[in-house]
Amino acid sequence: MTLIIDHRSPSRTHRALIWLEAQLSRASEAVARHRREYASRRTAREIARLPFDVRKDIGWPARDTTTRELH
Repeated sequence: MTLIIDHRSPSRTHRALIWLEAQLSRASEAVARHRREYASRRTAREIARLPFDVRKDIGWPARDTTTRELH
């Protein structure tokens, strides 16, 4: 087995590509998080539109039993 180690410092272009990749990764994570949160809110709205008996059967909490935060 051969191991080759390059001790040269990365070029300016290589460092820029590494930085760009990190930025794109962060942006991709933010988009994915936004999509998950949107889907969660959409699901909650759809469940809230169901009749009370159906929500009760699936174990969805009633609106009047949730605690409201004082602003």
